[in-house]
Amino acid sequence: MEEVATPEQLTGESNVLGNQDIAQGYISQGTSAIYKIHSNGHTAYRLNSQKQSDDVRIRYQFISPSDKVLFSDDFNTGKKEYTFGFGTYDEGEYLLVVHGINDEVGTYNFLLEEVATPEKLTGESNILGMHDKAQGFISQGTSAIYKLQSNITEPYKLISMKQ
Repeated sequence: MEEVATPEQLTGESNVLGNQDIAQGYISQGTSAIYKIHSNGHTAYRLNSQKQSDDVRIRYQFISPSDKVLFSDDFNTGKKEYTFGFGTYDEGEYLLVVHGINDEVGTYNFLLEEVATPEKLTGESNILGMHDKAQGFISQGTSAIYKLQSNITEPYKLISMKQ
């Protein structure tokens, strides 16, 4: 019998993720890996799962500082690449929890990307004038706020561009 993941690897203090960090390891039914993500609030994230050769069915959850499950999904790590988006409202320590949910031992590999920060979503630079564009990344749990410079007599028309 080969030990492929210890409790320290699955839940240790070193399991802290930031922008462009990778969460990876072995997982099987009955085990969970826990990663901490510190958010400044109003931040959109993208989680990219790379296809693995050691296929295993996993459930991952994104959990708020108040223990609310903000996002949860199941998939097989060896089928294809997956991309998921989620966002945070509040500042604090969020958790990414990876659960093994079938009898196999397999691998997972996630890349965490911070795609929109509070400054990009709600910053003072988000002031629009005539013919300016409002664009960026957004996901469930985030909002983007823009201010419009206006003369009271000027009419405005907002046009949504194809994405």
